Parts: sequence; structure tokens; C-alpha cells
Amino acid sequence: MASFQTLKKAEEEAFRLVDDARKERSRRMKAAKVEAQAEIDKYRNQQMQKLEALKDSEQESDTQLKQLENEASEKLKSLKKEAVENKDKVIKLLMEAALTVETSVPVARKGVKSN
Repeated sequence: MASFQTLKKAEEEAFRLVDDARKERSRRMKAAKVEAQAEIDKYRNQQMQKLEALKDSEQESDTQLKQLENEASEKLKSLKKEAVENKDKVIKLLMEAALTVETSVPVARKGVKSN
């Protein structure tokens, strides 16, 4: 009968050990899930910060681009206005240059003798 009691105690001890092992495994699985979720959240936050930085950079670039486009547009308007204002002066200057012919012989040519 003592051997029956010993077997029963051994069986109970084995069940207790198996139950403890299951509980420990369950506890470790829960801890691993919590740790994995923390890693996922950390990574997500890092990626969101990168995304926000990219968005801010893009908005800044868009603002600079619009400013440059406005400056270029203003300069173009100014050049067109100057072209219209100076059109008659340029035409007159070109006409004078084309129609005015100097008929004097340069000094360097006067000393040359032709054969």
C-alpha cells in the first residue's frame, strides 16, 4: 500500500510540475507579446516621425518653389515692361548704326601703298 501512496504522490508531483511548466510558459508568452507590441509601437513611432519630417520638408520645398516661381514671374514682367518701353530706342539705335556709314579712310590704311 505504501507503494501505491508513493505512486500517487509521484503522479501528483508530476501533474504539479506539468501545471507549473504550463503556467510559466503562459507567463513567458504573455511577456513576449507585451515586449513585441512595445517594439512594434516604438518602430511605428519612429516611422511616423520620419513621415512627418518628410511632409514638413515637402511643404517647405513647396513654399520655396512657389516663392521662386513668384520671383521669376515678377522678373519676367519687369523685363517685358522694359522691352516695351525701350523698343523704340533700340530700333532707332539699330537704324542709325545700319544707315550711318563712315566714309573716311582709317589712318592705318593711309600709309599703305598699292602696287
